[in-house]
Amino acid sequence: LKNLLATATEKAETLAVGLKTEAAARAESALGAELRRLQDLGKVNDHVRPEEIELAREQLGHIRTAVEGARLRLDSIRLIVEGPGAAE
Repeated sequence: LKNLLATATEKAETLAVGLKTEAAARAESALGAELRRLQDLGKVNDHVRPEEIELAREQLGHIRTAVEGARLRLDSIRLIVEGPGAAE
């Protein structure tokens, strides 16, 4: 049972790395594009306030921190054993 749990944990951790990488890339793509858009727009339009650009920069930073700090959490595991020796 311990080996089964260790194997499941290892597989979940491997999958979690990929999910974190994907989430970071998606956040960077979406929020990074928005930040660049605001910066570019701010160069030609004085109605774009520096506070808006800074807020977008802060949001991107918070998302990066949240994704980097995400951790795997195994809340529960259900194990069903059938067959000879299942009651052992």
